[in-house]
Amino acid sequence: MLGTYSNYLGMLRSEPQFDFLVDPEDEPEIGVLERVPNRAIAMAFDNNRGQAPTIAKIRAAAKGSVFLLSSPPPKESNDYIMERLLRQSDRMKYGKSVQDVGVERPEVRLKLWQFESALSAKWAESLGIAFLAAPSKCFNSNGFLARRYYYDDATHANVRYGALVVQQIREIVQDMSKKAANNG
Repeated sequence: MLGTYSNYLGMLRSEPQFDFLVDPEDEPEIGVLERVPNRAIAMAFDNNRGQAPTIAKIRAAAKGSVFLLSSPPPKESNDYIMERLLRQSDRMKYGKSVQDVGVERPEVRLKLWQFESALSAKWAESLGIAFLAAPSKCFNSNGFLARRYYYDDATHANVRYGALVVQQIREIVQDMSKKAANNG
């Protein structure tokens, strides 16, 4: 898995409030003071692919298909996230309490995750790696991780989410087996 840097960039609120446009069709958020160029956000993601060398080595050594799994979408509820962050032993961020800093707006967290996922898919494709998007069943109506797939912390998905990913992988393997049988 690659693609959790969006949590570092967008979990906690920053001042001034920021927004970025992913493409020309995006509507800027009203009342936001700062617009960060999307190329700056893209560079932040591209410069923080810590597992990239390992993934590239796996791709080079693999004889078969290699897949990069998407990280789960973010959780929507700021209250849920704050409650879980306050349980942690380290409740200080930027020299302030997590409660004073606050959780970033859900829309920003979602947009960062979507952008990071798109960049990860493009990066994977450039290496000949298939990108396995988050399972379609895991989303709520707003595009966030559905509550039933929450793990009991601020960011992770649970075993039900994992079962959805395993099902995706099974379907891929079955499809690849059928294609091999038809060609063989």
